[in-house]
Amino acid sequence: MNNLLRDEAVIVLLELESQGFEAVIVGGYVRDQMLNKPSYDIDIATSAKPEEVMAVFPRTAPTGLQHGTVTVIRDRLTFEVTTYRKESVYEQHRRPASVVFVSDLHEDLRRRDFTMNAMALDARGKLIDPWGGLADLKAGKLRCVGDADARFQEDALRMLRCVRFAASYALDISPETWEALLRHHGLLEHIARERVRVELEKTLEGPQPERGSALLVESGLLSHVKGGIPLEPLFACALRREGEARAGTIESLETDERTCLPAHADKPEAAGADLSTPLAQLTPAPLRWAYLLLLQGSTQAEANTLLRALTFSNEKAGQVSGVLGVREWLQQQGCGRAAWLRCALRFGSEPLLGWLRVAGLHPAAAAGALYTRDPQGLAALLAAGERWLRELPVRALSDLQLGGAELIRVLGRPGGPWVSRVLARLLEDAALGIVPNEQEALLDRAAQYGKEIDLP
Repeated sequence: MNNLLRDEAVIVLLELESQGFEAVIVGGYVRDQMLNKPSYDIDIATSAKPEEVMAVFPRTAPTGLQHGTVTVIRDRLTFEVTTYRKESVYEQHRRPASVVFVSDLHEDLRRRDFTMNAMALDARGKLIDPWGGLADLKAGKLRCVGDADARFQEDALRMLRCVRFAASYALDISPETWEALLRHHGLLEHIARERVRVELEKTLEGPQPERGSALLVESGLLSHVKGGIPLEPLFACALRREGEARAGTIESLETDERTCLPAHADKPEAAGADLSTPLAQLTPAPLRWAYLLLLQGSTQAEANTLLRALTFSNEKAGQVSGVLGVREWLQQQGCGRAAWLRCALRFGSEPLLGWLRVAGLHPAAAAGALYTRDPQGLAALLAAGERWLRELPVRALSDLQLGGAELIRVLGRPGGPWVSRVLARLLEDAALGIVPNEQEALLDRAAQYGKEIDLP
């Protein structure tokens, strides 16, 4: 795919050149090529104006004409082609008041955030690098283009991008860039929470989430997120050193009866676990948020409040907070097999599997009071919980061999709230193996419940 993508991009460059325009590949693709990392999209910059780009190619879409951007469509591939430009004074520390098209590539590269993002490749593979981006990458350095104070004052979101890039690419932030970030971190209050959330997600979900978290805390940026969301204590939870991390791990669940422990629990390293950097081991990404919230001791309600304030989608917020819901359920109901299976019926399997992954790294955080109250029960749950879920015979009412209509018909009663109550009890009984999931057995059980429940 990478070769096809680049070959098609080069055709776009050559088409523009054939009409007398300059055109180059810019942005993340160039940076990632220099680092031998894969890239999955290519942005193109050109001296051609938007209307000139549309005149060159038969299939285009005017995706951002006010910013000079046209999407060129080639078969199933698309390329954003943007006119060289310079920008005026920025408004509210986020976006330029106006854009001026220019014909000079160097002028276009001058406006970019960091030197590693201010490089370009022409159609013949020649690197254009007026700001020393390649030298900075080779030196492992992240540096602003030109005046770092000006770059961060123009667009305060660049400070979060700075942290993300430093963590994701294992770069050291240059002293002048870091000092400028510290001087201007208060400007982050001008940035919409949605934009902040996107950057925090990319940082926490990247390859070095602990380092990103450390930079976020050290920079003081998190204290200036709009709305006063308490993020700094949350991200500080990622900074536990190896000894602190091990203190809450499954190693400390040792008892006289070690047969209840998972097969690899007494030697986490044997399972590929590096407990000094647990965040990087957790996938999918929502589990990293859940891990920090569990370490912080947040309730499910508190987690939902924070995630809503950060504009998470309902789906992703549910994936995160569901794991905390599992902890609360287990603290109330205990960690035996029956409580675990009832929890599965309540939340579904995914939050439970997520909880198991977090608990495998830090059971003290995942289990809360259960960690000291019932260490053997907790160890048994960690050892068998996934198997218990696999063996669950029914997971939802749709799995039952008895529906509401049959229940009403056989019992000869008019419908009402009693139907859902009886079906819920039948589902639990079938899940726990108290009654087989067979219609006749379920009807017999339902008849017993019918005598206990106030039927109409």
